[in-house]
Amino acid sequence: MDKEQDMTIGSDLPESDAAPEAGAIVEAPHLALAPPLAEPSAPAVTSAAVETNPATTTPLLAEADATVAPAPLAEASRALVNTGEAQVSAAIAAAPSLAKSLQAIVVEATDYSKEALERRIAFLEKLRSARSFDSAIQIQSEYAKASFAAFLAETTKMGELYSNLAKATFKPAHAAIAATQGSN
Repeated sequence: MDKEQDMTIGSDLPESDAAPEAGAIVEAPHLALAPPLAEPSAPAVTSAAVETNPATTTPLLAEADATVAPAPLAEASRALVNTGEAQVSAAIAAAPSLAKSLQAIVVEATDYSKEALERRIAFLEKLRSARSFDSAIQIQSEYAKASFAAFLAETTKMGELYSNLAKATFKPAHAAIAATQGSN
């Protein structure tokens, strides 16, 4: 056999490139980190130290000899998390006012339904006691006018209640937006 054919894989490497001993630290300039794309002015790491894990003989990236500035993405994600936490806190704080608003809507709707039922019963009793066709038409016209006026009043009340609910619902978001705009 020829000397070149007899060589095993890796035996042609110089001794300095041979596999390091377990736990040894070697310089690995080919593993240098590139600067982030978003910030070209950030300092680049020129070389990294690689440590070999004795259990697996797998190289691990150790501390770099140059410091890397925190990425703007990390700062933005921290700000987003802080804003999210503030939103959750504000939503929890606003929950009692939302519950009160919803309760007021339910109470108003229930009261209107009861009043409408009582008006309908009174109308039917009055209509049943009518002696002529003209008086029945008159009773029905009065009932229609009164029902329409009550309906308009109720829709105005319900509109105000729903408006208050919307304001209470979006109050935490409005506060967070104002805080975010104020910090910029």
